[in-house]
Amino acid sequence: MEPRTGKRADSGRPRPSLSPRLIVEACLALMDAEGADALTFRRVGAQLGAAPAAL
Repeated sequence: MEPRTGKRADSGRPRPSLSPRLIVEACLALMDAEGADALTFRRVGAQLGAAPAAL
């Protein structure tokens, strides 16, 4: 699952454009791969290339 890109961050890398659908898909993929106990904001954020607080 590739995040869509939006504006560029200060680092010059494209930032993912987070939508509710993208977040839910990432959560479901993480739970399918590693179980419900693996579902954390930090893990989902890492999967999407975003800070946990952005979720």
